Amino acid sequence: MAPVASPTIAPDADAIHDLLGGPVAAPPRRARSAARPARPRGPAPRVAAAPSLEDATSLLRHHFGLPALRPAQEQALSAVLAGRTLVSIQPTGSGKTFVYVLGGLCRGGLTLVVSPLIALMHDQVVRLRDAGIPAAAINSTNTPRANEEAVKAAEAGMLRFLYVSPERLDSREFRERVGRLPVRLLAVDEAHCVSEWGHDFRPAYVRLGRHRAAFPEAQVVALTATATPEVRDDIVSVLRLDAPVVQVAGFDRPNLRWSVRPAAGFDDKVRQVLEILDEREGPAIVYASTRSDVMALAAVLRECGFPAVAYHGKLPAAARTEAQEQFMGGQVGVAVATNAFGLGVDKSDVRTVVHLAAPGSLESYYQEAGRAGRDGLPAECVLLHDPDDRRIAELLLDRSFPDRALVEEAYAALEAAVDDEGWLPGPLAHLERSLGGPAARSLHASVRVLALAGVVSHVSVGKAGIRARIAAEPERITATLAGPARADDLGFLRGLWRALRRAGADPGEGEVVARADLDALTGGLKRARERLERLAEEGLVEWREQETGTRVLRRGLRPHALPVDWDALARRRAVRLRRVDAVEAYARGAGCRRRALLGYFGEEAPPRCGNCDRCGGGPG
Repeated sequence: MAPVASPTIAPDADAIHDLLGGPVAAPPRRARSAARPARPRGPAPRVAAAPSLEDATSLLRHHFGLPALRPAQEQALSAVLAGRTLVSIQPTGSGKTFVYVLGGLCRGGLTLVVSPLIALMHDQVVRLRDAGIPAAAINSTNTPRANEEAVKAAEAGMLRFLYVSPERLDSREFRERVGRLPVRLLAVDEAHCVSEWGHDFRPAYVRLGRHRAAFPEAQVVALTATATPEVRDDIVSVLRLDAPVVQVAGFDRPNLRWSVRPAAGFDDKVRQVLEILDEREGPAIVYASTRSDVMALAAVLRECGFPAVAYHGKLPAAARTEAQEQFMGGQVGVAVATNAFGLGVDKSDVRTVVHLAAPGSLESYYQEAGRAGRDGLPAECVLLHDPDDRRIAELLLDRSFPDRALVEEAYAALEAAVDDEGWLPGPLAHLERSLGGPAARSLHASVRVLALAGVVSHVSVGKAGIRARIAAEPERITATLAGPARADDLGFLRGLWRALRRAGADPGEGEVVARADLDALTGGLKRARERLERLAEEGLVEWREQETGTRVLRRGLRPHALPVDWDALARRRAVRLRRVDAVEAYARGAGCRRRALLGYFGEEAPPRCGNCDRCGGGPG
């Protein structure tokens, strides 16, 4: 394996761009084109020059077979069709996706959709194509050729919807290319990701405010299921929206019955889950907080005669896909899962959702519980509440937001452990064992704090792949890889070049390439390693496996002088604690559950709903 050096002169970046930046040779594995034509459904209804709700409803019927829009959808679409910037906050299952889909179809041209999850992109693209609407997604799980075909299809006017991740727009080359397309509508899905107060903050979303300049003619629609005032304000501010229409609607789901059951420990919770599933028919989702609880509960359910699958983020991708398909297809009736399960999963006939423990916020609880009863028929949402869950939530907060002394101790330990180039030679787990105590338990959180301050860079184990750089000038690459026998190697090198650019690096200087990118290029790390070794022997690349990817970027700082915004850290912890308090108030409150939930999200409910355990309508 050839080590990565620190070159004094990097290969000419522009020349490398000309050589490696063009179309990529056919990938070694077959993949369905990201821009395959949609199934024909006959001509779509004509849309007036000044489109109306009637036009949108006609498109809804033609493409999706639905008879009418919901009131909240009509309200949001009215703003879009009037040309207004919109922030639409509607819960999971409310059909808010139709706002930008029908809005984009009515306005014409291309709709660019920014989405944070590849699985979500995939599902939505499939649904649009099945409805006869040309759509494609560009992401790291596609082959480079498939991504290139998607862009070319958009340039040729063959697409109506193009899905990208926010990180993809960080590439100036990609922004400039897509900026030349006729983007009429820019839809920012899961827009709560812009906010540090949100439950799923993504730094790349913050940069969307700057990147909007690449689409000066595009109307902006931001959508999310998160409705707290802090998050709404951040969406408007960060995305630089001018006088938007802000809509909060659709949170009342009268067909859902809400209840809270007291529980004492894991065994009691398992007993109650068995009771609940025995009493109710139809598909069910049981959410658990930890992977170990997921596996243990799924095993018990199977032993007791309930066909169940387990799903969590650390399962192999094939196992997750199989579990999801078995549940969606009805082969099993129960999915036991962490919160990794659900986004992009739209099974309309889920009759019961049980939470083994309270999530960290009412937003998360409502979104997960709201996967019940999407067909409009009665469904149950049950929270099992153990008073000790609050203590565990506070402990997790302490680990997620370490105090200043622990962060300073972590920095000092990193400084003492890194090599001459600032790289930690092993995984963080090794450093944890040497630290011990509270500093060890909060080490990963401390590293995140230091990374946010620009003091360290960190790519977690399993997400890193290799650290590589292009080591040769284009003339030698051309001479070495000439001829059809080396076409695959040249295609791999082009893909590696693009992966380095996506990582924000000069390919001649070197950077960590994610394992997902290597999978897309070669079908796995083993094959990538074989090809890299061959190219390294020929002097074309230099590389090393980078399992942890932790590096101290700013050396020699005194711990008390770390450039960390301690006040912001304390504010974020306080916001998270308020969310825990809100969940606890919901679980312990004496009033109507439905009214408590809707009040939190800014909607009113009847004084007595008749549809919760407090008002006589739900299970006790």
